[in-house]
Amino acid sequence: MSDSKSTAGRLTGVNAVDLHVGQRIRIRRSILGISQNQLADAIGVRGQQIQKYEKGTNRLGASRLYDIANLLNTDIQWFFDEMPDDVAGASPAAIHQGAPDVAPLRPDMDRATTEIGRLLRDMNQRDRHILWTLARCLANGDPTDSS
Repeated sequence: MSDSKSTAGRLTGVNAVDLHVGQRIRIRRSILGISQNQLADAIGVRGQQIQKYEKGTNRLGASRLYDIANLLNTDIQWFFDEMPDDVAGASPAAIHQGAPDVAPLRPDMDRATTEIGRLLRDMNQRDRHILWTLARCLANGDPTDSS
């Protein structure tokens, strides 16, 4: 057996991509005010498993990541957004074939994302609806469009 494997056949090191995805799960979960145990109950695992996902010590399968994305009301790509080049380069496929170009991580993004999440969580439903309507109008470029 190689040095990179434990006796149980699992990788002993944390893959940087798994850690990045895990950190993004933690950020999104925190934004929504969902505890590790609440997320764990929703996908049928123990809270300790969510903790391991967030630390990158356990890898997520595609179906589990799909479930988590749905429960956290986001798309799967969000977990991979803002991945630094060195993290993308730590992917086994990237090491083998060369890492693709990835947008650099903005160091202030985690803090900003967390602050926005707290703000939205603390707002009441009416305020969130007004903010959502304003954002849609700005995105659509039509101030009269409130659909």
